[in-house]
Amino acid sequence: MAQDTPLLSIIVASYNFKEYLIPCLESILAQETQYPYEVIIIDDCSSDGSWDLIQKYNTEHRFSDRIHIYQSSENQGSARGAMFNTRPVVKSRYIALLDGDDLWHSKDKIQKQISFLENNPDFDGCTHLTALHHEENTSVKGKGWGVVPGSIWTIKDVMIKLNRQYCHKSANIWRNQFIQDDGFCLPDFMQEKVYFN
Repeated sequence: MAQDTPLLSIIVASYNFKEYLIPCLESILAQETQYPYEVIIIDDCSSDGSWDLIQKYNTEHRFSDRIHIYQSSENQGSARGAMFNTRPVVKSRYIALLDGDDLWHSKDKIQKQISFLENNPDFDGCTHLTALHHEENTSVKGKGWGVVPGSIWTIKDVMIKLNRQYCHKSANIWRNQFIQDDGFCLPDFMQEKVYFN
């Protein structure tokens, strides 16, 4: 991996998340870590002015050299569809996905998770518990979501036994095993191990 290549690519998918985007991006750029990372923002053809906000943020932010922006030519209906439509170039060793209406509270999230993966090459990913805040339904505010900390699962276990709801995607950092010359393919999540810390 080249010296200037980020170790982690954080892919932020957004569709009509204008009111949440700045807190989301600020939570990423507030990370305290020794690991170089980039932020790839993919707008899925929003109609609420999100794209204008993304362009302005990218132009004016002091970390704009770390930020790369893409827009779908038409709405794809999902983050996965938007990523395939825009084909961002991702050559980092690790990938994190974050929707534009989510944010990270812990400023050492990247540091902890990348350190774990760097020291445990037999694991393909790691995750953590998350808290869910739902503006319309205050009864779920702060609810923990995830599996027992310290547990180890194969991806097959996660997909079958936990019905794909083992944790929120904003908690995951995956080893990028699908690096290609022109970008990447999303993991099929059928590798061997993931760690829940």
